[in-house]
Amino acid sequence: MSDQQDVRTVIECIAEAFSELDVDRWLSYFNHQHTFLHGETVFLAQSLNDTKEAFAPMIESLREAGFKRSVLDLCNIKILGSEMSIATTLWRRLGENDTLIEDFGATYTLLKTSAGWKVVVAAVHDEIVLFD
Repeated sequence: MSDQQDVRTVIECIAEAFSELDVDRWLSYFNHQHTFLHGETVFLAQSLNDTKEAFAPMIESLREAGFKRSVLDLCNIKILGSEMSIATTLWRRLGENDTLIEDFGATYTLLKTSAGWKVVVAAVHDEIVLFD
């Protein structure tokens, strides 16, 4: 399998795990140290547990909003060498009867590790496509 397909598989697995609100499985696709960017917030995690604790209120909020699944509408991948890649994505979060909860873009920087491709930076942003 190519690096591009491997990265796409990681992004698809992230979508599946998040759709199930399986935080442990979702975080298994992240490097133990990673960064989240959202608006003016920069979250530097030293462990997966840091992220699990920080995201608990958001996960609960999604449950309360009737969240049912995430849909990956677009995923563009650039391989930046043998050990780094970037994936730009467009997402929809859907609730009961496929009602739209929110849509957004996210760009992921991934590193190839001995355990496979892992997210080291996740940046949430408006729905823009950075490259084709």
